[in-house]
Amino acid sequence: GVLEEAPENTIYAYELAVEQGAKIIKVDVRGTKDGEAVIIKDATIDRTTNGRGLVGDIFLEEIKIYDAGSWLDKRFEGEVVPMLREVLRFAKINDLKVILDVKEQGLETGILALVESLGMMKKVYFWGVLSNLREIEPSLVGPDLVFITPEELTAGNIEQAHSQHKDVMTSLLNCDDMGKMREVMKKGPDIILVDFPAVASEALGSKQKRRAIRRIQKRSPLVTVPFDGRKYSRPEDEMFLAETGRSSIDLLDPIGTLHDLLLGVSGGGIDEMPAGSSREASLRKEVRELSRDLHEPGLSERGFFGKFKSKLTKGMSDEEADESRMAALEMTSLPSFAVVPQLVNALNSKRAAVRDNAVWALGLIGDYSVMPEIAGLLVDKNEEVEVRRDAAIAFGRFRQTGATILLREELVEGDIPPVRYDVARALGEIGDATVVGVMIRVMDDSAVDWRIKGACAGALGEIGDPSAVTELGELLMENTGRPFSVWTRYRAAWALSSMGEDSLMVLLAALRDDEELIRRKSAWALIRIGPPAIPALVRALRDPYARVRERAALAMGWIGDSKAIPSLVRSIYDEDFKVRQAVVWAIGHIGGVRADKVLAELVDSDDDERIKEMAGEAIAKKSKKYKGASR
Repeated sequence: GVLEEAPENTIYAYELAVEQGAKIIKVDVRGTKDGEAVIIKDATIDRTTNGRGLVGDIFLEEIKIYDAGSWLDKRFEGEVVPMLREVLRFAKINDLKVILDVKEQGLETGILALVESLGMMKKVYFWGVLSNLREIEPSLVGPDLVFITPEELTAGNIEQAHSQHKDVMTSLLNCDDMGKMREVMKKGPDIILVDFPAVASEALGSKQKRRAIRRIQKRSPLVTVPFDGRKYSRPEDEMFLAETGRSSIDLLDPIGTLHDLLLGVSGGGIDEMPAGSSREASLRKEVRELSRDLHEPGLSERGFFGKFKSKLTKGMSDEEADESRMAALEMTSLPSFAVVPQLVNALNSKRAAVRDNAVWALGLIGDYSVMPEIAGLLVDKNEEVEVRRDAAIAFGRFRQTGATILLREELVEGDIPPVRYDVARALGEIGDATVVGVMIRVMDDSAVDWRIKGACAGALGEIGDPSAVTELGELLMENTGRPFSVWTRYRAAWALSSMGEDSLMVLLAALRDDEELIRRKSAWALIRIGPPAIPALVRALRDPYARVRERAALAMGWIGDSKAIPSLVRSIYDEDFKVRQAVVWAIGHIGGVRADKVLAELVDSDDDERIKEMAGEAIAKKSKKYKGASR
């Protein structure tokens, strides 16, 4: 992906990475409940979509409805969790290789069949639980892969791997240092795993600004448009219902059939009927776990979101539970006036799964007239965690400020961390600025889990109230060493960048932090702000700390605004070599007549041969006229 520019594991991220020069993409593969391969890193969808739940407990038809982009920024709204077949199709039409990092067992047969059917076997590296697949199945053709750390990347190790017909991959994740990238590249690996492909392309000396790509048609998530059901146009929808045929339900009584399935009723029974026997679990082929730790910024979130023992499907067979969920999903596509009363009735079911499916469907429908009924589920301390979480998510989908007081109280006084996490997300979707003070207090509370703080930071970014910039800056610069603090600070940096010029002073202060991670996050936040950040970065070029001046010059180069050239020229003879290096690169990256003139003068007269070489390389990228200057 493109760590600082796009939501992870989305088609948009892959498109952008390839445009910036990536020739191989690595994807994280998991299986849905019905065995479909989808692209997502975490075991749950909670962090990177607007839904909740374990990937393995969700059917493909459900996971397809969730938005996988807006959690990071509203401009990515509409991105979805991609299916593996979509990513492979994108790779095929753009002549890419793909590293399939399969996170769990049981998907082997389906993945192999899919790869083969698309004619991609020679373009795919199997990784994760399938990393030894070619050893198990020697008949499989195509590339094989071995991982070697940058520290162990020697000519001997590379030669040994190549003698075994394996390509060598190393990892430079969480690194945007062009110098370090060049050092590793010179060692000769075949693949370097990066999350800053544009920086890697620069390190390779690529002359191509953007690579043209072919796009695939994207799916869209279910769009929820809040409305008051009491004002709904009944005659028009009755006509629609009469004309709608669905082969999976009784056409003479579609609503009644779906209602029975929702309640777990089959054959005309009642809601409290005893559960049937569970279906046998499918046999899984044993494949030895060989996943390597590549130091990726993922989250081990299952313990947080799933630590409360669920009683959701108690009293229901697996088949009844699945049918209930799918019936609820079917009901969301039917006219609201007909299904909302049935769903509201189901909120009183004695079965927790039925209540959960009903509140989930009501949230997807977006009829905010049912908020009073859903409020009772959210605040009920005896209710199942999943039901309360889906009630909170539903309020977010309604986007009604009338729910703010209730949600605010639950955020502050709530007793279940995952529920508070979803309440924070809901408040961000509603966008009511009256909750800013409450969210700041929650972020300041040392007893609050970091995931909740991250959700608050994201919500503050969606609200966009500049009164929160100081506290977001403090969260960004918090150095606790806790596992989730990196992700939380990531959210804080994105929130600050969404506030534009109001956050500049805070981000400049973060550039001076002792921790490299914080300096990197703040620099890319300034880059996202773009040209309005140039005056602040000009001031940073005069900072007493060389590392701040270096970061400022690099940021100005990535922003690419020609107005920065005069200030960069004044810093061209900085006393620190790394700063000079960054300034020369930035001038060359921005380009233009004045930039070419300055670089040519450096080639002709600078005392430092390294600077001469850099200036010549920059000219060579921009103009064939000066190509000989780099030799």
